[in-house]
Amino acid sequence: FNGGHYDNVTMELQEFGVIPYGAGSIEEAVDLILTCFAKIGEKIKKKGLPSGIANYFGHLPFSNDPVDLFGMIAETIDQMGCADKVMYYADCAASEFYDADSKTYSFMGNRIDTDELLDYYVKMTKLFPFYAIEDVVADQDFEGYAKACRLMPNVKIVGDDLVCTKKSLLEQAVEKKACSAIIMKPNQVGTITECLETVSYAQEKGIMIIPSIRAGGSVTDPAKEMAVGLGAPLIKTGAPRSGERISVLAELLRAGDIYPDAVLTALR
Repeated sequence: FNGGHYDNVTMELQEFGVIPYGAGSIEEAVDLILTCFAKIGEKIKKKGLPSGIANYFGHLPFSNDPVDLFGMIAETIDQMGCADKVMYYADCAASEFYDADSKTYSFMGNRIDTDELLDYYVKMTKLFPFYAIEDVVADQDFEGYAKACRLMPNVKIVGDDLVCTKKSLLEQAVEKKACSAIIMKPNQVGTITECLETVSYAQEKGIMIIPSIRAGGSVTDPAKEMAVGLGAPLIKTGAPRSGERISVLAELLRAGDIYPDAVLTALR
């Protein structure tokens, strides 16, 4: 599912996804993602809910409450019989619904402060087996990120807008204990050299790197090859519907074919 403003609903959180952490191979991981996405589409049509392509090529949201969307994902995963192999991921993109003047967030029809937003995340992560949540608060709120880390110690708090693959920003995040993982986008910082400097520093400090392609980007984006080459534990692909996203899955399948004995990273 993807968030955004639509005819019938506004969903603040940007992306709702699954992590096939318990898959036995790359092929099984990719198959699980594709099957889950297809079955959710079938379920949406069967229930008579709005169907179509959302802002980032995922399914349209049918509710303004994130719990409802993750509830459908969980229902689908349960019916697939693979609940023991899947954890959940949310990209909140909180800067998109933050008002700097009032220092509040527009969320589910209300204006709430940082503490109320974090309280919602805590409740959400107790309902579902979350592995990671990205961009939980506004992009310069290092203290808000640090509080999220304290409130959800068993969930990876991921910095994308917070760090922008930039070493100097990651240094601030490490100093303030503001995140436990970062999104890695080579073109976000500007060069592959700068990107690798940030990756090296992250690995030195025990910060997980999650390479990610850009929505609407090119199939030549090097993030997928870098993910394989760096042995990254995760790669963020988005909904498997547009060309640049399918190209990532195809690249992962090729890597699995070339290295059939490769061991998937054990997430923790």
